[in-house]
Amino acid sequence: MEQLDSFEQQSIELASRLKELASEYELVDRCSAEKVRIRFIGGFKGREIVWDATISTLNEYRKSVSEDFKLRQFIEIALGENNYKLMIGLNIGEIDKAAIKKSIIMIRNYKRLHIGRHEYGDVVDIK
Repeated sequence: MEQLDSFEQQSIELASRLKELASEYELVDRCSAEKVRIRFIGGFKGREIVWDATISTLNEYRKSVSEDFKLRQFIEIALGENNYKLMIGLNIGEIDKAAIKKSIIMIRNYKRLHIGRHEYGDVVDIK
């Protein structure tokens, strides 16, 4: 029998938990009304993976950097030790269930995802 790699094993384990929860995602941490961390299953480069995702408002994201600047909504993907890290910055007031579900749909439907930062939408002046 072929041994599963860590990405496949994580997908199987999370799929089982999500089935038990009857949910599209697992809430890892609700940091604030403007930031959540979730895990969900989606495709990337032709395989099913677990996304370790942080979804943040642009205002909350701005607090994590040291200077004023203009920015746009973004998706940032990085390879973690044994998973894929996903950061999504949205120009909205708070991260609610609807924003989480729309973010998951966006990632699942985006066919040209790659490691790095993707910016989209209008430039927002955050101070």
